[in-house]
Amino acid sequence: AILLTLSTKYPFLPSNLMVIEFFCSGLAAFALALQPNNRKIKGGFLSNVLSKALPGGITYALGCLAIVLFMEKQFMSMINIYFPESQMLLKQTVGGLFISTVGIVTLFFHCLPLNKYRITIFSLMTVATIVVCFTPLGKFFAGFHIDAMNPMWWSVYAITTICGIIFFLISKFLFDLVIKKYEERKKN
Repeated sequence: AILLTLSTKYPFLPSNLMVIEFFCSGLAAFALALQPNNRKIKGGFLSNVLSKALPGGITYALGCLAIVLFMEKQFMSMINIYFPESQMLLKQTVGGLFISTVGIVTLFFHCLPLNKYRITIFSLMTVATIVVCFTPLGKFFAGFHIDAMNPMWWSVYAITTICGIIFFLISKFLFDLVIKKYEERKKN
């Protein structure tokens, strides 16, 4: 929705988001749901869902927006005029790598508290994500063009990913704090 107001094309194809949808969300959630759980759910349904989903969702949106805006401003106009598809491919690659990397971080927090089963799930999904994202398989499965990235785009990926992980950790802490205060106030 934010990109529509900026009159920019949506930078992703469904295949670009396949890595996070399959490894970080779908398969991991299915495997984690199979683990027996005898713990009582604390708090309300909505507060639990929001505290787990919003920090990651906001991080994905802001990180991708930063990547798209940076590329819109920094991409050389000559390349943009003669090769507009290369700009879109780089947006898809950098954005998809960002989302996949932050997806692994959010998966780690969904795996807490860690046990052997959850460590195994997290490790398998991390290795699978790395293999698909950073090898030639990424071009086939997710449409990532790693070979087209130069040092500047790798630095854009690194900076947005580091900032995204820091933002995720801060927002996760703040959301958990607000939910905890809300639940305490609700009890009294």
